[in-house]
Amino acid sequence: MMTIMRPISRMLGLRLKITGFHVLILGLIFVVSMLIVRHAAGQVAETTGGVSILDLNIGNSPGFIRETIVALGENGRVAYLRFYLVDTFYPLTYAIFYSSWMVILLRHCRTGHNFRHLKALPALPWIAAVFDWLENITISSLLLLFPRDWQPLYVAASFATIAKFSAIALAVGGIVILLGNYLVQKIMHHRAPR
Repeated sequence: MMTIMRPISRMLGLRLKITGFHVLILGLIFVVSMLIVRHAAGQVAETTGGVSILDLNIGNSPGFIRETIVALGENGRVAYLRFYLVDTFYPLTYAIFYSSWMVILLRHCRTGHNFRHLKALPALPWIAAVFDWLENITISSLLLLFPRDWQPLYVAASFATIAKFSAIALAVGGIVILLGNYLVQKIMHHRAPR
């Protein structure tokens, strides 16, 4: 992330130094924002009589997206659009939290010369966030266009959802691997003869 954020921080005149305390605060903000988004999603389901939002499903086919938008009803579509007012900020919170955690773990990771590409790992949460925002734009466009159909939007929404969850899964997997690497290094360091 530092290599990704370096040009931005230079333009703004900032020196980014992420610490464990920052990651803890970012984690709390992430959890609070996740709870707010889950509550807002529940409000949509309550308004629709149980039809849930599409953003929480991993593999939405274009047909399923169409069926869900129809099943939402007029009040549900309005509630879903209001949901996006809250969901707009959620990708930002998880992207900052996950990428910051990766930066901290990478700082302590002894991977050697062959693993320089790991420095790109903190970009994964940002890729997920971009696809999350694309998903929000396409689904909200479909909600606004209803009852008119535009098949490319259904395909784009389906692709964005799959890409978002794939990038999130890779990011979380990266965090687990980096955390495992960090813990193994700590254990080996404490067992090493002094």
